[in-house]
Amino acid sequence: MKLFKIIAVLLCPMLLCSCATIISGKSQNISINTTPDEATITINGISQTSPCVFVLDRSVAAYYVKIEKQGYKPVTITLTRGLNGWIFGNLLVGGIIGFAVDCVTGSVNEFNPSNINQSLVKDILVIKTL
Repeated sequence: MKLFKIIAVLLCPMLLCSCATIISGKSQNISINTTPDEATITINGISQTSPCVFVLDRSVAAYYVKIEKQGYKPVTITLTRGLNGWIFGNLLVGGIIGFAVDCVTGSVNEFNPSNINQSLVKDILVIKTL
């Protein structure tokens, strides 16, 4: 009986863990680089100049990345959610409680692409002469 209690105490923390939340966290860093540099990157109304890193909440369904630079064609990229591979650790170790914690925190999600390297195309105005 004493051995059972010791094993139960040692296994209890593993049953309460949530692998994706512990390993990946509730947010994800998205690195954005452009060629040429110094393009304006806007996600959900927040703007930065490239190269830059945005910290995005994993619980949001999708993000739209708008890349603009004067003299270049604007680009819009959609970041879509996929499954974070760390959630499978819960199925092996943490069980349903750990999986539930990952779902509540949004840690079951991972955005793709996680790194954006975008080459911008010059916006050339063609003026026809008569």
